[in-house]
Amino acid sequence: MLSTEHGSFVQGARWMPGFAPGERDGYTIEVLGPWVERDAAGKLRLRVFDDAAKTKNGHSVILRLRFGEFSILFGGDLNTPSERFLLMRYAGLDAWPQDDADRDAMIEAARIRFRSDVMKACHHGASDVTDEFLSAVNPAAFVISSGDDDVNYVHPRPDLLGRLGKAGRGAAPVLLSTELQRSTRETEDAALVKRLKRNIDLLAVGGPGTDENGATLSDAARKAACEALAKAMNADVDTLGLSNVSVDGAIYVKTDGKRLIAAFKKETQDPNNKWFWYGYALRADQTMDLVPRPEN
Repeated sequence: MLSTEHGSFVQGARWMPGFAPGERDGYTIEVLGPWVERDAAGKLRLRVFDDAAKTKNGHSVILRLRFGEFSILFGGDLNTPSERFLLMRYAGLDAWPQDDADRDAMIEAARIRFRSDVMKACHHGASDVTDEFLSAVNPAAFVISSGDDDVNYVHPRPDLLGRLGKAGRGAAPVLLSTELQRSTRETEDAALVKRLKRNIDLLAVGGPGTDENGATLSDAARKAACEALAKAMNADVDTLGLSNVSVDGAIYVKTDGKRLIAAFKKETQDPNNKWFWYGYALRADQTMDLVPRPEN
């Protein structure tokens, strides 16, 4: 497994094996969770968080990837109890702080390991998170991977989006969601409509008169072919009746170590204007500037 006890311990931090400082050209992957503890007998154990589901999600593998000057935190399925646990561990605390000053001190201590320029939001945008953890990461851009069909989840949660904006870096942190930045059906629908029109024309003249080898069909075979054609046409009509927005979007995050972009494909068929993106560059004080975006 991969955890804080199973990675490589180098320079006071834990790293994915093979990705510690100096092992790769320009980038590292730090392992921040799950945090493993030892019992009185020295055996490795994982903390229980409320129930089985929260425990399983709370011990997600948490990674912080750095390439050049930019870093990305992959937040797994963390929840409130697991975020509190990790914050206390990385701040060296045995109990959750009770006043604002101690809370702020805990966040500053945890930022040494958690602060990142981009954060993949925890648990598909669920609201079971802490403001303290979001503040410790303090990214300029959030990426939310969601798109479930089950209405019981409603990811990303609307109340989370406001909290992300509040905890993000700068005056205008960027929120990118695969469910919100979705793609429309394009060539698939065009091909389907073309096939449907061709089949309508074929039925209008009584269906196919020959088989694939050019042999003339009997009346019975022609009737069977028409029935199969009608069935296929009904299926095509059902597909056309689906929502036009049916494909969850992909968020692209790329960096050369000096500059970073976060982009998604626009719902357009214009071949010269397919992408909407945000660019970033670091200042000398490690704050981030939005790079002016060209028209195309």
